[in-house]
Amino acid sequence: MFCRDHAKLLGEPLMQRLRYELLDIINQAVEFARCLEVVTGSKPSFRKRHNGFYIVEGYSKTLCELLVKPLDIEKLRKYIEYNVETITSFLRAFFDSEGTVEKNGNIRVYNTDLRLLNYVKELLLKLKIQATGPYLCVKRGAPTYDRSVGKTYYTNKDTYYLYIRAKSRRRFAKIVGFTVKRKMERLMKALNLPLYFSH
Repeated sequence: MFCRDHAKLLGEPLMQRLRYELLDIINQAVEFARCLEVVTGSKPSFRKRHNGFYIVEGYSKTLCELLVKPLDIEKLRKYIEYNVETITSFLRAFFDSEGTVEKNGNIRVYNTDLRLLNYVKELLLKLKIQATGPYLCVKRGAPTYDRSVGKTYYTNKDTYYLYIRAKSRRRFAKIVGFTVKRKMERLMKALNLPLYFSH
């Protein structure tokens, strides 16, 4: 039976080789490892690298086949849309990985896969959460400076984003939200909601 753990794994940025790296977010790495163990039936490897990243690695032939690029959204649909809980788990994981919350409460989610963002928008609408976009925000070939290594990189693909409408932010916080604590706290503060309101 498909469960929220499966959907959550699909939402974690539809990762390549089921590898997950998080900067100083041990709780999310532990939760990802738990989901991966439920789905694959075997304990994944879990370690912290010297630079503060956590790495969780596991293998599932089925998940690898589902996540091969380009994504086959029609194939993923039956797993993600199994029920409302799997939809919200997928969206929460996707927004944890690819989303941002500004201090004023603006919520955006970024990705280079335009079809995937349109699908995310469709899923949000099923939950009565309105989003606008996708909008182009970074053109292919644009320079990006990485301060952590002091290098300039050039983007390989166009990057797009969805924007959660202001009138849907409270509903987003209540139904989808974030498991990344700093994102959820920022959203709750911007919406003047108590933190216990979160997931």
